[in-house]
Amino acid sequence: MPADSGMAFVLVPHLDPTHESLMVELLAKQTAMTVREARDGTSVLPNHVYVIPPNADLAINDRVLRIVAPPPHRRSQTAIDTFLRSLAADQNTRAIGIVLSGTGSHGTRGLAAIKAAGGMVLAQSPESAVHDQMPRSAIAAGVVDHVLPPEQMPQVLARHAAQLSAPAASLAPEDLSPILLLLRSQMKRDFRGYRPNMLLRRVKRRMGLCRVERVAGYVEYLRAHPDEVQALGRDLSIAVTAFFREPDAFQLLERIVVPDLIQRGGRDGGGGTAGARMGARVRHRRGGLLDRHAVPRALRPRQASGQSSDFRHRHR
Repeated sequence: MPADSGMAFVLVPHLDPTHESLMVELLAKQTAMTVREARDGTSVLPNHVYVIPPNADLAINDRVLRIVAPPPHRRSQTAIDTFLRSLAADQNTRAIGIVLSGTGSHGTRGLAAIKAAGGMVLAQSPESAVHDQMPRSAIAAGVVDHVLPPEQMPQVLARHAAQLSAPAASLAPEDLSPILLLLRSQMKRDFRGYRPNMLLRRVKRRMGLCRVERVAGYVEYLRAHPDEVQALGRDLSIAVTAFFREPDAFQLLERIVVPDLIQRGGRDGGGGTAGARMGARVRHRRGGLLDRHAVPRALRPRQASGQSSDFRHRHR
């Protein structure tokens, strides 16, 4: 990676919590960028590399790193997910998440947050990884924009950084009509009810990834590349459907919300399902919660109907 890219890098590798890390010294021998161990209150500077210290979680707020004590018992939230989620909230469309060789599904939820915020996500190609579980998990989740061997990533990062610095493409709500029509015809989905600002942000993001500057050019690109229509459709949906793929959210419902509804005996008219058109996965999880709490069927909300928007499973 060029030492003058203007980007900052934060590394969150798996580290033994009981031993001092040599990661900083090892990395400093491989790059001309300044490599430092992350400290609480460190302002992130361009052309610097920051490494998470052992036995710590890391977050970023207003471009300042924050060291957080790790929870005594981790659930699904890992150190890399904690940082990537905070990065998504702090940098939004300027956030970039990269997952490299590793075991398990660490990082997938954090990468989903970056994708939902409009950032860019890269994953190491599984065939180039010593341990391919982490890249495969992110790829299977449908949140990866580029699957590449590590040696090809610097070029993509440099190009993306240049796009972020360039003037944003001019795009108005009325420019969306031909794009939405293509989505309707090829995916059988109508996105006209989505918030215009969200649609504009997502379309601009896809235009940048495809290196297309004008709306007319992107429409032609969509017509020539059906796979880009699918990718745009997934991008438009990921922020909406992310909640329904969060185990922690459903555990909260199971521990607190559903028991409270049952205790009140349906006096408020029972529970509804937010985003009732999100498909079978939501209905399945909701039914499982109600079954575990033995909710009388008379108090259960009616089964939601509607076409699923779980594109990853419908369009593999």
